[in-house]
Amino acid sequence: MTRKNESRSKFFTLLLLSSSLLFCGKAAFAADPAAAPKGPAPIQFIRYEDDLSWYADPKNRELFIDKLKYIPISDSGYISFGGDLRTQYENYTPPNFGMRNLGRNEWLATRALFHVDIKSGFGPRAYIEFGREEIAGKKGPFTPNDESNLDLQQGFIDLPVAVGGGTVTARIGRQEFFLGSGLFQSLAEGANIRNAFDAAHVLFKYGNVEGRAFYGHPLRQSTYAFEDAPNLDLDHYGLYTTVKSVLPGLNVDGYFFGYDRKGNRFNQGTADEERRTVGTRLWGRSGPWDYSGDFAYQFGSFGSGTISAWGSMLSGGYSFSGTPMAPRLSVTAIAASGDRDPAKRTLNTFNPMFSLSPLLSESNSFVPMNLISVYPKVTVRPLDGLSISAGVNAMWRQSKGDGVYTVPTVLVARGSASSSSYVGATAEFAALWNVNHFVTVNAAYTHFKAGDALKEAGGKNFDYTRAGLLLHF
Repeated sequence: MTRKNESRSKFFTLLLLSSSLLFCGKAAFAADPAAAPKGPAPIQFIRYEDDLSWYADPKNRELFIDKLKYIPISDSGYISFGGDLRTQYENYTPPNFGMRNLGRNEWLATRALFHVDIKSGFGPRAYIEFGREEIAGKKGPFTPNDESNLDLQQGFIDLPVAVGGGTVTARIGRQEFFLGSGLFQSLAEGANIRNAFDAAHVLFKYGNVEGRAFYGHPLRQSTYAFEDAPNLDLDHYGLYTTVKSVLPGLNVDGYFFGYDRKGNRFNQGTADEERRTVGTRLWGRSGPWDYSGDFAYQFGSFGSGTISAWGSMLSGGYSFSGTPMAPRLSVTAIAASGDRDPAKRTLNTFNPMFSLSPLLSESNSFVPMNLISVYPKVTVRPLDGLSISAGVNAMWRQSKGDGVYTVPTVLVARGSASSSSYVGATAEFAALWNVNHFVTVNAAYTHFKAGDALKEAGGKNFDYTRAGLLLHF
């Protein structure tokens, strides 16, 4: 990393820290019960999903920053400006499971996003978001999601139409989206550059049924300004439908995904992959209990062979809401198939495509491919807006004939390197503090103790530390 880039990242960090003081002060002013009996809805990770209705009342737009959130252009139309500035320190000791002879790798990652949301009073909407991401201090290896000069992160048009008692919306352009539990489609928030797609969507909602059909390509990142482009070597399409309140406390999702990628690499080899995924998710809440379960089967072709794979993710928890610190006990269990025999033409390795990151570890080092994982966790809330969690995740290879994979879908240890199934276990600690409406602080620590499936391939124990500050408005 050049000194010039390091200086830029230091500048962004200083700007973030100093600006956070301004927003903390503003929030304290707005917290006066006489001045503001209530506040705006929480800011969402996907910013085009922000609820801006609180700002529609002119009495809630007294300060300059509030005026930027809602500039009326008609009776129900508005222009809204917003942004996110995140700086995050990360340290892997050693990185890459100790396989690259780097004793320590640490860096400061900065992400700056700015958006404008234009909603007409008669239906159509335009959303535009620009982003710039930098990393200072990283030794490598670098990934496509590390750095980008100023570019279009999102830019789409919504065209809604009322149909009967529901709505159908055509969405065309560059966009982020998150589906269900995030097992197959997420933002990759753990990376410096989030997942975005040049895609066409048809979104529908009718009563308790909603969903979408889509077709698109993920972005191929460039370090040059305004040169990010769709990756035409990867087609991604699907249908995702949700039926809410099928029974009290039960919601049901059904989904189909297509994933066609040129030259994808697995333990079996490298070939063109045409994969289809069909599955369902059952989720809901009943009193203090909450649960979610994904069950999916994959088929298709890999080179001249076929694909037959399966995967599931079960998670559930119990919240003691009436006790001090409102503890929640939860467990997540994942089972994802691996290839039984690399010499055979059928590929059995499960592919979670654009899976939630982090999912299996705060270190963002594991992916649900050829894996069995059991992850119990406890979360407490000692203060309003502050949550602290701790857990242990034990992992095994589902098939000894397949290897160990890391995020996003990268083979890190071949199946032939070890006769053991045991990948290892992590001790996880994380804290998230929503200081106020504008400032969020996060921290995490992971200790990974490698099992024989990695140690016999040259892998080692590692420690991961993260501390981040997010300013958004």
